[in-house]
Amino acid sequence: MDSVIIIHFGSMEHLFPQFRDPKWLNQLVGLIGKSLEQLKLPAIWWMTSNSPLHKACLENPSFATYNTAHICLEDIPHDFIIPAIRYGFPKKCFDTWWIDVHKNKVEAPRKRNIGALHHGGAGTFGSMATYGVPQLILPCMFDQFFWAETGESHGISKTLNVDDHDWSKAFSWSVKDKKSCQGYQTIVKSSTEEGLLRTLNAILSNKSK
Repeated sequence: MDSVIIIHFGSMEHLFPQFRDPKWLNQLVGLIGKSLEQLKLPAIWWMTSNSPLHKACLENPSFATYNTAHICLEDIPHDFIIPAIRYGFPKKCFDTWWIDVHKNKVEAPRKRNIGALHHGGAGTFGSMATYGVPQLILPCMFDQFFWAETGESHGISKTLNVDDHDWSKAFSWSVKDKKSCQGYQTIVKSSTEEGLLRTLNAILSNKSK
């Protein structure tokens, strides 16, 4: 498995009314299933068990196609799941391997290309950008349209719509190793570190007064 896509809609499963609309859900799952089938692409679904989305996936005839994987994950941090999928084991193990590989010249595990389909929430967008994961965004509400536009302007995401007839080209793009994502990844990490330091300095300086 050299490529895999993560599918995650976060709290939208419960907050966005369309996720309770069987017709809309069947259209969504059908689009995803068709794209996975065409590309023979495995997917890891990160959703709430027994939710309307979960049930729609299980009931949709296009779901069980080729080597598509359905894994229902709940309450797992981005910092755990992305390295685990990309390298095949948790980040803690990867850090240990990283030390061993330089000491003993151990062969590195094969890196998987990861794409992500999600709702465009700020937290999810930021985590995927930090890890350099190309993103497919289906914005639902709140500031998600802003993050979808931001991602598109930087070339690290594409915005999807359930009224489109085919998502396969977008799915194919998402699992390719994009240099633009790697460049933006560096910017995000730098901005995050600088922002954290400024915040801590401001807090500490106020406490000392």
